[in-house]
Amino acid sequence: MKILNRPDLERSEKHRLVLDVLEEGLKSADPYTSTIEALSSLAEELSKYRRKIVIGFGKASYRMALASERFLDEIWAGGIIVPKGSVKENELKKIRVYEGTHPIPSQINVEATKEVLSLLSDLTEEDLVICLISGGGSALFVQPDGVSLSEKQEITRLLLSCGSNIHEINCIRKHLSTVKGGNLARLIYPANGLCLILSDVVGD
Repeated sequence: MKILNRPDLERSEKHRLVLDVLEEGLKSADPYTSTIEALSSLAEELSKYRRKIVIGFGKASYRMALASERFLDEIWAGGIIVPKGSVKENELKKIRVYEGTHPIPSQINVEATKEVLSLLSDLTEEDLVICLISGGGSALFVQPDGVSLSEKQEITRLLLSCGSNIHEINCIRKHLSTVKGGNLARLIYPANGLCLILSDVVGD
C-alpha cells in the first residue's frame, strides 16, 4: 500500500521518515501481505492435497483471496468469496466474487452463501478447503435457521440500535444460522479445513 499524495506531504526529512513509518504500518496491516505470509509458512503442508478450494467471507476477503490465488499452484478447484460490496476492479481469475451487504444481511448474502456451500459437495479426505474469514463475515455469510431473513434483519437492527457489542451480536447470530457455531466445519468434512482469520475487533 502506498500513500498516493505523498509528494504533497513530504516537505522535509522528518516528513519523509513519518511517511515511511506510516506506509510500513499500512503494508503490514494489508490482508494481502498477511495472507501471503501465512500461506508461505504452510507451503509444504498445502502441497499434500489433491484439490484446494477457497471460500471466504468478510470485508477483507477480496485482498485475502487475491493473495491466495496468486500463491497457490495450478492443482486447485477455484472458489467463491463474499466481500462487502466494494470491489472496484476485480483481478481474480479463478475465485468468483459475490458482493454482499453489511451490517444488515440481505437476500444477496443468502444467495451468495448458497453458492459457497455448493462448492462443499463431493469433497474427500484428499481435498483442502481454505476459509478466508474477516470482519463482517457473520453478516455476509448467512443461512437463517428457524427464522426468516426479514426476521433476522430486524433482530440485527435491534441489536445494533440497543448498543450490543460484536461478541453479543455474534453469539445470537450463531444460534439463528445453519452455517455458524461449528456447522461450517461439519459441512467441510471429510475434507480438511484451513482457516485464515483476520479480526478488526480490538483484543482479538
